Amino acid sequence: MKAICINEYVGDTYMELTLGKIYNVVKKAKEIKFPDDKMRFFIINDAGYGSYYTRRVIIPLDEWREKQLNELGI
Repeated sequence: MKAICINEYVGDTYMELTLGKIYNVVKKAKEIKFPDDKMRFFIINDAGYGSYYTRRVIIPLDEWREKQLNELGI
């Protein structure tokens, strides 16, 4: 599955994700319970490390495309 960064994410010491860049989702975190109960996606970031990101930062590419079409009224 592919996902796109919709909100630039900067870690403590380096840029982790690039706005508008498409990433491969290694796995969804449905099976893992996080305290805030938000869906997370595990991807390899720009620094080459794997990490979980929320839908506030990254969304599935097909969902992003649908959102763009809706904004255009198509």
